[in-house]
Amino acid sequence: SFVKFFKMSLQFYQTLAYKVFFKQKVLIMKFISYKHNSKAKFGIIDNNLITDLTGKILGADTLKDLIFKNAISEAKKFAEANPGSLSVNDVEYLPVIPNPGKIICVGLNYSEHVKETNRTIEENPVIFHRFPESQTAHLQEIQRPVASDNLDFEGEMAVIMGEAGKHVKPEDA
Repeated sequence: SFVKFFKMSLQFYQTLAYKVFFKQKVLIMKFISYKHNSKAKFGIIDNNLITDLTGKILGADTLKDLIFKNAISEAKKFAEANPGSLSVNDVEYLPVIPNPGKIICVGLNYSEHVKETNRTIEENPVIFHRFPESQTAHLQEIQRPVASDNLDFEGEMAVIMGEAGKHVKPEDA
């Protein structure tokens, strides 16, 4: 039989809500990596319009590069001064970080999922890895394995550490 393809429609998976805390001030941005006119780009979405950030903040050509350059604040300022004009309907979504280094996952991390899989809560979390090639972008086709009758829906969340830390107190984290 033919393998069925499905469309991913969880925009949560594709766009990364990123919070940057500066004392009392919280900056919230919705990042996107996308392809437009056959070129890979990244930017910030506001009201379904994209502000292209590619190469505009410290020469960062990818969201990963922007994060490594610690330039999230500059990206926010740039987007505020240069509102987007490109509609999300005119781009092809890419994985938020198309070129990740490591993808480390935590499984069975909430009690309802543990119950539905007939497992028990372990003392240590289930840790596994994913390969970068296994990422699928928002609205892109995914392949259902022949051995599966249905698909589970999952939300993905990225945690990006901006600074190294050791023996950090919970109140300072």
